[in-house]
Amino acid sequence: MPKDLLNELLNVLETSQREDGGWNDEHGLKHWQAYHTIFTLSVLRNYGRL
Repeated sequence: MPKDLLNELLNVLETSQREDGGWNDEHGLKHWQAYHTIFTLSVLRNYGRL
């Protein structure tokens, strides 16, 4: 993956965080929000964004 595209995707993840600290899943299903939040935090941590 090109570095510019990766940085753009990581920026989208960072800016899509809700006010309560979580992230929505792509379908807006509440029972997946905890999983999606943990996954997103893991991705951001792995790429040094946390």
